[in-house]
Amino acid sequence: MSAIAWNTQEIVAEALALHPSGPLFTNMDDGHGKAIPVSVDTLSAAVTEMSKAMVKAEEARSSFSLRDIRRTCETQLAALGVSKDVRGQLLSHGLGGVQDRNYDRHSYWSEKVRALKSWEKRLKAVAQGKNEKVTPIRRGVHA
Repeated sequence: MSAIAWNTQEIVAEALALHPSGPLFTNMDDGHGKAIPVSVDTLSAAVTEMSKAMVKAEEARSSFSLRDIRRTCETQLAALGVSKDVRGQLLSHGLGGVQDRNYDRHSYWSEKVRALKSWEKRLKAVAQGKNEKVTPIRRGVHA
């Protein structure tokens, strides 16, 4: 596994310093200092390039996509005991049910923070080779 620097606080602080009131991750501004969020297409293309480079460097057994990463995050958060509702708040494109749209005004902030801290701890353990139980992703095979 390649050496990865995991300093989440520094990464977030740097991103917030660039656009304190805008989206956390951006790829440009609109010319008036307003941040434009990274588009899904841009992020997907970056993951595709990263995948190709990792396969070539033999750091990954096979290629992967943004969708694979999202599915892995969902699955691993479930394994960490994060509830389906909180996973939905973190990962969903949008929660569209009547209850979510009209009645549930809770921000889920503290629940999201707890889930992300658990996720960070898990990622650090994997990066350090501790408690490593990584299952290769095979296209067309669903767990």
